[in-house]
Amino acid sequence: MTSAIYLDAQGTERPRPEAVAAINQCLTTDFGNPSATVHKTGQQSLSILEAARETIAEALNAPIDGIVFCSGATEANNWALQSFFRENTKLVASAIEHKSVLEPGARICKRTEGASFDICRVTSAGLIDLQDLERRIEGENAIVSVMYANNEIGTIQPIKAVAAICKKHGALLHVDAAQTVGKIPVDFTDLGADMMTISGHKFGGPVGSGALILNPALVEAIDPMIIGGGQEAGLRAGTIPVAMIAGMATALETAIEELEATSDRIRTLRDHLIEGVRDIPSFFLNGDMDQRLTCNFSGGFLGVDAALIMRRLPNFHFSAGSACTTGAATSHVLEAMGIPRPQQKATMRISLSWATTEADIDQLITQLRATVSSASPRLVA
Repeated sequence: MTSAIYLDAQGTERPRPEAVAAINQCLTTDFGNPSATVHKTGQQSLSILEAARETIAEALNAPIDGIVFCSGATEANNWALQSFFRENTKLVASAIEHKSVLEPGARICKRTEGASFDICRVTSAGLIDLQDLERRIEGENAIVSVMYANNEIGTIQPIKAVAAICKKHGALLHVDAAQTVGKIPVDFTDLGADMMTISGHKFGGPVGSGALILNPALVEAIDPMIIGGGQEAGLRAGTIPVAMIAGMATALETAIEELEATSDRIRTLRDHLIEGVRDIPSFFLNGDMDQRLTCNFSGGFLGVDAALIMRRLPNFHFSAGSACTTGAATSHVLEAMGIPRPQQKATMRISLSWATTEADIDQLITQLRATVSSASPRLVA
């Protein structure tokens, strides 16, 4: 085996050919500045930009006037929290949120008078504790941030139940949907969220593309993070990267069209992987296996560090945890679930793509069995 097999789709999805074609079209032909509408080149770029906004609105059942383009989920998460965190406000986030929620939340709280930051518990399966959430926001002026699906263990949170609790107590709800868009049906209006984050490279679009989606009632209340140009209705200054946005919209449209078939196929491949290594005595899985993205495998072999397996299988590109925590001593996600340290060290995140094949998984099973056996002969008969 000489060519690499890519199995880190939750870190970044393999770009879809349709998205690449849309990007190339913009870079070679429709390259204008959409703010320069005094000539046809700029007008054409503006038309492409607004068509992309319409595509995303339709795909996610989101208000078109609530879609604000930005560079991706990290910017959108920071932006949402910084805009609505005020004096005497409590931010409540689940213990397994992305660091682009946890770290700015903690920092904003320190510099905002009367503000507080609470961490809501999760179960051992990686699902938010709804009773704990309600206890923490009752009687508070609160903002709640809960990711739709986790980037390490793939668990899908009960967002509609979270939204009902938030509505009951008058709390704003921000949902980081970076990991779910293009993988499961996502309906912004039906979810009941006030704000939602999406990121193009998680569903086959380009890195550097994303959006913060807002309830239209919040559009006038949000504070711009970048000023000095008036783009995006004055909410996000800077020349708009039309090529990136067109690529993101095209990738989303393709992902939605193929969602059911792709999800079923990926589930079959993921389950094939599990069955192929399940009989190794040290095998384990993390997280809820029912409320879970079909692309996600979080598990490993007790007694065999994930880092060792990765070194011995350099042609298989996967990770030990999320791309944002690679190299960290521990995973805050697994820690919050109460996963013991030896199991954390042995945990691999293997995430399948629309482009993953059965041959890829067959090769991985063969190599995992051989590697685990050689690393710890007692584990494999």
